[in-house]
Amino acid sequence: MRIARRADQVLNTLPVLVCYIDPDKRLIFANNAYKDMFGFAEEEVKGRKLQDVLGEAAFLRAETHIDLALQGQPSEYENAERTKTGELRGLLISYVPDFDDAGVVKGVIVAIVDISDQLRTQIALEESEDRLNLSLDAGSIGTWTWNLVDGSHFWDDRMVAMTGMVPDALTGIMEDDFVKSLHPDDVAMVEEAVRRSLEEDVEYNVTYRILRRDDGKVRDINALASVVRNDTGQAIRMTGVAVDVTKQKQSAAELQAAYASLEERVAERTEALGKSNQRMQEEIKERMRFQAEKAESEAFVNTVLSNMVDALITIDKHGLVSSFNQAAENIFGYSAAQVHGQNITMLMPDPDRTQHDRYLSDYVATGRSKILGKGPREVIGRHKNGGSLFLELSISEVVFGGRTLFIGALRDISERKRLQALFDRVAENSPNSILLKDLDGRVVLVNRLFEDWTGLSASDVVGKTPHEIYPSEYAERVIASDQRVVRTGKAETEEWSTVFADGVTHHLMATSFPVMDADNNIIGVGTISVDATDLRATELQLRRAQKMEAIGQLTGGIAHDFNNLLAIMLGNLSLLGEELGPDHGSAVLLTPTLRAIDKASALTARMLAFSRQQPLDVHEVDVNELLHNIQPLIKRSLMEDINIEFGPASEQCICIVDPGQLEQAILNLSINARDAMPRGGRLNFATTKVTIGATDNRPDNVTPGNYVMITVSDNGQGISSDNVERIFDPFFTTKGVGKGSGLGLSMVYGFVKQSNGHVTVASRENEGTTFKIFLPAGPSALPGNSDPFDGIHEPFG
Repeated sequence: MRIARRADQVLNTLPVLVCYIDPDKRLIFANNAYKDMFGFAEEEVKGRKLQDVLGEAAFLRAETHIDLALQGQPSEYENAERTKTGELRGLLISYVPDFDDAGVVKGVIVAIVDISDQLRTQIALEESEDRLNLSLDAGSIGTWTWNLVDGSHFWDDRMVAMTGMVPDALTGIMEDDFVKSLHPDDVAMVEEAVRRSLEEDVEYNVTYRILRRDDGKVRDINALASVVRNDTGQAIRMTGVAVDVTKQKQSAAELQAAYASLEERVAERTEALGKSNQRMQEEIKERMRFQAEKAESEAFVNTVLSNMVDALITIDKHGLVSSFNQAAENIFGYSAAQVHGQNITMLMPDPDRTQHDRYLSDYVATGRSKILGKGPREVIGRHKNGGSLFLELSISEVVFGGRTLFIGALRDISERKRLQALFDRVAENSPNSILLKDLDGRVVLVNRLFEDWTGLSASDVVGKTPHEIYPSEYAERVIASDQRVVRTGKAETEEWSTVFADGVTHHLMATSFPVMDADNNIIGVGTISVDATDLRATELQLRRAQKMEAIGQLTGGIAHDFNNLLAIMLGNLSLLGEELGPDHGSAVLLTPTLRAIDKASALTARMLAFSRQQPLDVHEVDVNELLHNIQPLIKRSLMEDINIEFGPASEQCICIVDPGQLEQAILNLSINARDAMPRGGRLNFATTKVTIGATDNRPDNVTPGNYVMITVSDNGQGISSDNVERIFDPFFTTKGVGKGSGLGLSMVYGFVKQSNGHVTVASRENEGTTFKIFLPAGPSALPGNSDPFDGIHEPFG
C-alpha cells in the first residue's frame, strides 16, 4: 500500500498528463496534469465515456489509435486540441497497451505531452529558414564551408549545381576537388586571397572563374567568406557564400557597349544588387552567429558532461554504446574508446548480461518497459576488474537525428550501500533500542531490539505517528520531547517506566537527539533507549547492602558492649545469690532478674548473628533430616488451624551450616508466618538442590555454585511492596507494640549471610509470602538441574 501511495504521488507530480482507459473506452484515472492541461479535475471525467469527455470530433481522431492499443499495438500521433477554456494546444499523444500476466490487454495507458511551445518554435524556425532559402534562391547564391583541419568542403545544392560537380559518396568534396575546378589563370589569385584572409585577417572577397565539371563551360563566381578561429586564434574553418556572376559579367559587357543610354539602369541595378547583397550578408552573419552560439553551447554541454559526477551512457536500439562520459570511465574503469560501439552488456554481471538484449528487443518491438522513464532504481554493474558496483540507474528515450537512443544516468552508490549495510548491522546488533522519526513525527526506522521490546514489527510502526502507536499520555510526552529537541537542536535524556511485550515493567533511559543532513539542517529526531532495569536493581541492591552493612556494624558494636555489661551483671548477681543463700528473703528477687538477663543475652545473640560477628558451629547437615526433627517444635509454636505441609526433596540435601542457627532461623520464619495468618491458613516447607550458573539471572551477584534451597511459604496477609524493601532491617516490625522485637528476620538475614548463603522474599498483599534460603551444598551433595532465579524479580537480601 505504501508503494502504491508513493506511485500515486509520483504520477500526480509529473508534468506529463497520464490517464488510463479501460476496454469500454471509459476514463478510469487521470493525474493532476489533466486539470492543468485541459481544466477538468479528475472527478469531472473519471468513469465517463471518452466520447463524452472529448467530444465527437476529437474522439473520432483518437479512436483509431485507441483501437490499435487495445489490439496490443502502441500508437502515437501529434494533434491540436482545445482546453476547457477554448485554448488550442499542440499535443504529442501516446497510447500504450497495458497487458496482464497472461498477455491480454486490460486497458490503455495514455501519456500526453504539451508540445505547443516546441511547435511554435519549430514553425518560426522553418519560416526563418524558408525566408533565407528564398533569398538565396532569388540571388542564385550557394553556401559553402571549408574545414581547414581535414581539408573537406561542404557545399549546398546551389553550390553543387553552380560548379557542375558531383560529390563523392564517402568523402564529399575535398580541397583538391575545389582547386581543380578553378581556371588555371585564377588559382594563384584565389590562393593569395585565402592566405591574406588566414594570415592577415583581410576580408575574403574574390571573383574567380571555374570550369564546370559536367560541360566544361566557364562560369564567373564571386565568393565572400569569414574565417572561424578557435580559442588559441588558430583558423579552423572558412564559411561563406558564392554567387554565379557570369550573367552579370555578360550583361556588364553588353551594357558597356550601350553605356551612355543604360547608365541609369545600371546604377539602379547595382543599387538593387547592393541591397540584396547587404540582406544576404546580414542573413549570412545571422547564420554564422547562430552557428557560433551553437558551437559554444555544444562546448558547454561537453564540459558539463566531462565534469559530471554521474555516469552518462548512450546506447542505440541494438544496445551498442555511442557515448561514454568521463564519470562513466571513472566508475567502470574503461576508457570511452574501449566501450564505444560495444554492447552495453559488457558492463553488466549475470543474469542481467544475458537478459538485457531480450528486454531491449522486446521494448523496441512492443513498447513495453519495466524501467524506462520510471525513475531511479538500484542495479548492479560490472567493473573492468570484474568487481561488482552498486549503481542507481535512470533511463530515458530520445530521438536524435532520426535515430532512437537510450540515455542512462548512473550514480555509484557502492560506498553508500556499504555504509548503509554497516549502519544496518550496527543498528540490528545494538544492545539498545533505536528509533528514527521525520519532522512530521512519523517513524522512519526501528531496529530489531525495538521490535523485541514492544512486540511491534517495523511494518506496524513505520510511517505512523506516536498517537498511532502509543497511548495518548505516552504519545504526548514523546511529541513534546521531540519538539524540544528540534527547537533547541540539543539532545535530551528522559527516564521511562514501560511494560515490555513480556508483560514485565522495565526502566528505560531514552536519549533523543537531532538528526542532521549534509548541510546540518535538522531532518528528524533519533531516540536511543537503554534498558536500565538491571542497573537500577543493582543500584538498589548496592544501597541496601551498604545500609545493611552499616546497620550491622552499628548493631555488632552495641551488642558487644551490651554483652559485656550483661556479663558483669550476671557475674555479680550469681555471687550475690551464693552469698545470700536460698533461704534469704531477698533471694526470691534474683530469679526474675536472672531470667531478664537471659532474655537480654538471647537478644544480644540475635544482634550478633545479624551483624555476622557471632561464631558459628558449622558442619555438614542433612536439611531434610533437620526439618523432620523440628516438626514437633514448629507445630507446638503454631495454632491448630494452621495446616503444615513438608515437601522435602527425594534425595539428601547436605549443606555446610550451623544446625542450631538454622533451626532458629526456620522457627523464626514459622512464627512470622503464624502471625500473618491470625485466622489460620497453610504453611509449606520444601527443599531442593539447585545449581546457579554464571550466566543465570543472579540477584545481588550471587556466587555461582551448588546450593540447597529451603522454601518457606504461607498464604497469609502478605507484605506491602514498601515494607518488603525493609523486611530484613533490624528492629523493623509491622506487629503491634510489645508483639515483636524486629530482630527475627534480621537474625535470619545475618545468619544466612554469615553462612555464605543468600535469602530472597516475594510477597503480595492478601496472597501470602515466600522465603527462599540458599545454603552452600556440602561435598557429598549432588548438583541440581534447575535455575531458581529463572524469571524471578524478587527483592534480594
